[in-house]
Amino acid sequence: MQSILSEITKLRNDDDLVIDRQNSNRYRVVIAEPDGDRTAYYFTSPIYNTKSRKVVSMKFYDKGETVYAVGSNANITIGENIRMENHEGACILSLPGRPKKNTDHELVCGQDRILPTTNGVCIESDCRNGRSHSFTLELSQPFLNVRANDKYIALMCEQFRPLVTVSCIGTSDTNGNIISPAKITYQKISDRKYIITVFSCTTMGKSVLFEVNLYEPKLFQDTTVESKNPRINNAFGGVGFIGNTNEFGEQWLYTRPEFSKMKELDGKKIHNAILHLPKLNTGAVELIASKVARRFCSFGSNWENKISEVAMRADSQITDQYINVNLMPILVERFGRLSKGDGFILKAQRRNSGFSVITTADSYFMPQILEIKYS
Repeated sequence: MQSILSEITKLRNDDDLVIDRQNSNRYRVVIAEPDGDRTAYYFTSPIYNTKSRKVVSMKFYDKGETVYAVGSNANITIGENIRMENHEGACILSLPGRPKKNTDHELVCGQDRILPTTNGVCIESDCRNGRSHSFTLELSQPFLNVRANDKYIALMCEQFRPLVTVSCIGTSDTNGNIISPAKITYQKISDRKYIITVFSCTTMGKSVLFEVNLYEPKLFQDTTVESKNPRINNAFGGVGFIGNTNEFGEQWLYTRPEFSKMKELDGKKIHNAILHLPKLNTGAVELIASKVARRFCSFGSNWENKISEVAMRADSQITDQYINVNLMPILVERFGRLSKGDGFILKAQRRNSGFSVITTADSYFMPQILEIKYS
């Protein structure tokens, strides 16, 4: 994602954005429509900086011998290493050398590329000939608890709130297409320092991609669940391989909007509700969304204890960059008001048909976008 507004322009196929400057919600951009309605584009991670209230630029800027970026609540400085800090703490990632700025949106460090996210960085590292990518992560705070699986590592400053998350995106081919998962391991070497290793699940890939971000509360609470690892929860994983893969078996995504972060829609008439899921693989399969039978816990759900679905379903449409899910049947009541339900399940429309690689609500690299048109 090059910028917030460029993504909205792509979704609308329109460069002429009339932005409503009265919006104060950090998760959304509001566009004034010619018919008098408003269309809100809610991103699953905050897109405005907490101090400046400006949209995050997702660019690197020069500062002496270093470069820096400004996230939604993080200051990121890159020189001999990567330092990310905010009011809750800081972390330092080691680098194999000093990066060089290639463009405003890309740094090059040996065989690695560093890209900005809305509150951290994405790293793409060469995985050919069995290479893995290892780095040290040092924290400003000691003795943080760890939540982790083979997809992410979260260093927790509170029971359900991380300071920093490291999340795999996947293994890409020479065209940047995600063809397989990547996995992650860690070793604690002191009360503040960890060695983290990201590696590919296939010998056919060119690069592994992962993102490192300081945490921000997200717009949706979600987790993937999977048949091959029936007791694994994935509350902070940034990517889903929805459908069937050798690594995960059948995988679903449970997700629920945080309606407290969308209060501006209370009492409004909803005309359109589309969830735009960033699509990372070219062979994506169609997805369906089904309401959950009852409320689920994003921190406790797994394949073994998963909540069942109900009959109401919503279909999807695949484009070059997104899988678009029509959520009108799920999010909107009979008379056009927002339905504050218990969430929904995303899964492949047909079993054993393949998989779609999509980002989840924990992705800061390519956040999901919920488009709501209302009056």
